Amino acid sequence: MLFLLKRIKRIPIYCVWEITNACNLRCVHCESSSGKPRKDELTTEEALSLCNDLKEIGTRKINLSGGEPLVRKDWKIIASRLKELGLEVNLITNGLLFNKEIVQFCLDINIDWISISIDGMPETHDSIRLFPGKRKDMSPFRSAYQALVLSKSSGLKTSVITHINGRNLNELNELHELLSIIPIDGWQLQLGTPQGRMKNTEENYLISPSKLPYIAEFIMHKQLRPFKIVSTDDIGYYTEYEPYLRDSGKDYIPYWVGCYAGILGIAIESNGDVKGCPSMPSWMNEGNIRKRKLKDIWEDDNLFAYNRKWNGKYLKGFCRKCEFRRICRAGCKSFALASTGSIYENKHCLYRVQALGLKD
Repeated sequence: MLFLLKRIKRIPIYCVWEITNACNLRCVHCESSSGKPRKDELTTEEALSLCNDLKEIGTRKINLSGGEPLVRKDWKIIASRLKELGLEVNLITNGLLFNKEIVQFCLDINIDWISISIDGMPETHDSIRLFPGKRKDMSPFRSAYQALVLSKSSGLKTSVITHINGRNLNELNELHELLSIIPIDGWQLQLGTPQGRMKNTEENYLISPSKLPYIAEFIMHKQLRPFKIVSTDDIGYYTEYEPYLRDSGKDYIPYWVGCYAGILGIAIESNGDVKGCPSMPSWMNEGNIRKRKLKDIWEDDNLFAYNRKWNGKYLKGFCRKCEFRRICRAGCKSFALASTGSIYENKHCLYRVQALGLKD
């Protein structure tokens, strides 16, 4: 498998760029513990230079996130430059600041997607996405839903991102019905990575592995009814559900083929630190664009070693004996690391749940 990974042409097609750590909410599951901006966040000039560098190394799709990206005053300048360079841009927002003026700007520069976070029905969503201080004059859910309707009704491609957790698991059907009324253009479902503020939530906030079949069954029955459901890399692997969980784009492969952080994906933190995936902890950064050119960081064969120099002999537990171990490589690495302390073992695996007969 290492031989095959070396032969893959490494192009960071997908990039998640956290343009600021500032945020107007304090979500309980925030992996980055976002709130205040970093003291050393990139200047506008540095951000624009980074846009050019991303184009140079072959990036095609950029997710602008945070924090809350709309809090950053020059986000429009960054988004405009990316579109001028011909890149696909997806703006990820909690919806609080989303308004008609922003909609018009997104239409004017041809933003490709607006993705709005909704984590359950009103009461549940508002228990997860909290204001930094006490305020009862606004509902984060109401703002998110209004942003959703505004975006979709204005002709923008609009999707929803939902972190599945112990508080909203039983609301998936109800939420699907609500989103079908609009209807949106896509729904991304993911598990919250147990790091950042999420480590301080209640014991059952993180979905247990035994709940994965229920989630997979839900996705299978709701897929393309009436919109596509996209499962992130922390949901899977290698069961009869797999064709329904993987992205069905033009390069569709109907099963998990391993983490692509540092292979086809890259992430940039607001201070210019470079990682393979936004969910990886900051200590796993491979360098900083202020100290080294992005192209040099990406092309350095000694970096992103967890994928580029993968060695299956370090696999642990069930992953060590799994028949799919050479291609799976322990599933989503950031989730494996956060949940087990190792990139070589991942207990949140559908195949493992079925093989071991795990029950609620």
